[in-house]
Amino acid sequence: MASTTESSKREFTKSDLLKLANAGVILALLTGCGKEGAFSTSPDPSPKPEAPTSAPIEETEKPDGIEDIAIEEIPTPTEVVAPEYTVTPDIENFREAYIPVEELLDGSYFRWLKDEIAPTLVSWFQEHEDKIKDVKVDSLDLASGEVFIFDTSTRPNFEDPETAPFKRDVTFGYTTTQEFDESILEAIDSDTLIYMIYPVFYYDKKTQQVHPVITVTPIFTEDRDLIDEINRTYLNDMNLTIIHTSNTLFGRVEPIVRKSFDKVGRDEMRNKMQRYYDGDFSALSDEDVVLLTQVYVSGFYK
Repeated sequence: MASTTESSKREFTKSDLLKLANAGVILALLTGCGKEGAFSTSPDPSPKPEAPTSAPIEETEKPDGIEDIAIEEIPTPTEVVAPEYTVTPDIENFREAYIPVEELLDGSYFRWLKDEIAPTLVSWFQEHEDKIKDVKVDSLDLASGEVFIFDTSTRPNFEDPETAPFKRDVTFGYTTTQEFDESILEAIDSDTLIYMIYPVFYYDKKTQQVHPVITVTPIFTEDRDLIDEINRTYLNDMNLTIIHTSNTLFGRVEPIVRKSFDKVGRDEMRNKMQRYYDGDFSALSDEDVVLLTQVYVSGFYK
């Protein structure tokens, strides 16, 4: 595998609340009874001497430097609600699922995929687990950069979606950015660049766990029909998702993915890529990882 191009829980810890218990003292009143019984007519016993009366305790002045300490009430922490997103299995409805780029990069969207969506897919994979093929990962050097695909010698792979160790049609979304190479402005005639979000859910037969991986691709057009055509090509003409090993596309740094690579770090990203190449699909399933993909109208990518 070629070198990766350099790009560079919140659980509030609640203070244990002191549980105060009121201690009560039970006094037993003992009554003496004579032989005649409780209602004896015997004369009253000799009166007991009265207990001495204590003098009232006077407040004394506090030594210098000692003051009353006001005990502040411990505030109840405010619960942080995790963002919720729209499940959009119909790719033509991706416009209903806008993901702010900040939430794409800070792990919010990934955690939703992992905690809310991935567990619902386990049974789907288990139902046809014996059909899933073990196809090794392959790498190719394209004009756009180095990419991971699956073994081209066994192509076409995954004509039957149930033979794939992944699921690509679970949910979709998009984000936007205004941080990109100014040379693109003329091509798209806009100050905002759209990125399609294509989450891929990988299944590990050994652990029976599902691992989401976030991939994105820039869309250099605002033509709705053309965008829909690109998405249909992704689902219908491609049996797999291409993963770029760098944060560049045709030599141009992609700003969203660059921030992900910077956050993870060059060495750690290279390690993750190597593990994925060796067959560990969970390696790229990370809240800090956002990867580039591409859409091709070609039977080669099957």
